[in-house]
Amino acid sequence: MRRGLRKVVSEKTGLLVLTNPHAPSGAIANKSELKEIMAVAHEHGFYVLCDEIYAEFQRDAIPTIFSVDEELGIVTTSFTKAYGLGGLKLGITSTNKNIVDGLYADLTNTFGGASNVVYLVAWELLTKDRKILENHKQKWISLKKETEEWLNEKGFEFFKTKLA
Repeated sequence: MRRGLRKVVSEKTGLLVLTNPHAPSGAIANKSELKEIMAVAHEHGFYVLCDEIYAEFQRDAIPTIFSVDEELGIVTTSFTKAYGLGGLKLGITSTNKNIVDGLYADLTNTFGGASNVVYLVAWELLTKDRKILENHKQKWISLKKETEEWLNEKGFEFFKTKLA
């Protein structure tokens, strides 16, 4: 993996963007693969932003880029997919304090933060009602199963995901 990544990065690379798990394939990068990516990031001095929006469905099985490297790793996620709340417009970024401070300054200087109602909904979901997440996850598992059955029935080849 390192050799392939080294072919596409240079001293001009400032940021590599990944998704884990990948949408739409559902492919999951394991911890050793993420460590290899971060080793190349350190060699060339670039950040790695990993969109982990689908990881909430199986957070215990999907490593975060930030857990692998707190210095150059940046995680983004939101409540959109996991809780079925596309209109909530609240995302989360986990990274080192310097980047958080820079992002926060940029956010407040451009358009401000989310409304208090959005923060209250997020607090309720994160602290009290994980059942909503589990219900939404079961809905997606059911849709995934139906889709795979239909694809098999029609004779299509497809990449089977590791997710539930």
